[in-house]
Amino acid sequence: MFSPLPSLRPRIGEAVIRKVDKLSCIRFGSARYSVPMRLIGKQVEVVVTAGKLAVVPPRGRDGPP
Repeated sequence: MFSPLPSLRPRIGEAVIRKVDKLSCIRFGSARYSVPMRLIGKQVEVVVTAGKLAVVPPRGRDGPP
């Protein structure tokens, strides 16, 4: 089975991995951020650029259909 191709876009900013808790939240710094419920139990990538936070869902088998 093939794995997904890597993104062609370079990552800009700090990126960390966080696991979505059972309340559909992630922790970053001293704050909690809510994410879609379909991501509960999955790991997401959190990217911070220019003071803005973006949550990148998993790709491949664990990603959305």
